[in-house]
Amino acid sequence: MADAKKYLTAEYREKTWVICESFLDDMFLLEGEDSALLIDTGTGIGDLRGYVETLTDKPVTVVLTHGHVDHAGGVRQFDKVWVHPDDFEAVRTLTVEARRGYAANFLESFHKRGGEPPFELDDITDYSRGLPELLPLEDGHIFDLGGREVEVIHTPGHTPGEVVLIDHGARILFSGDAANPNLLMNFPNCPPIETAL
Repeated sequence: MADAKKYLTAEYREKTWVICESFLDDMFLLEGEDSALLIDTGTGIGDLRGYVETLTDKPVTVVLTHGHVDHAGGVRQFDKVWVHPDDFEAVRTLTVEARRGYAANFLESFHKRGGEPPFELDDITDYSRGLPELLPLEDGHIFDLGGREVEVIHTPGHTPGEVVLIDHGARILFSGDAANPNLLMNFPNCPPIETAL
């Protein structure tokens, strides 16, 4: 199994998996009758693409909730990735150094707590292939997986291009960091939170 030790996976609803990438971040895999949808690509530890292929034999579409390093760091493993145009630049400028920096901060906090780290810094893969084709994701876009539709809702705040995805049939909302204490961190000239509320 490709890099299975780097991922903890649970099927918490039928044909709906959460994939935890060495405690750095979570991704989601949804399967319909015809295809599957991978939500986010993590920081880029190991072979996520190969691992996803052990969970589904359906063609996989990849979508990003936003362009931050811990959600988009593994994009170079894929040929095409859907992302909101307001986050195109964030995805285009991701570097292996930024990904390793994010992972190093995580490892430092892990060591301070006295835990055994689930990965080494060298596990952050320096993918040799170029960026995938970035496909423009817009509010209201529907991914039809065959008997299962997932709707995109643009929720700017954490980043200008942040989106959430709703599987209305299963009554599940998938968010990257749209619901998080740093919700407004990337809005230029944003008033203080006390004023904004």
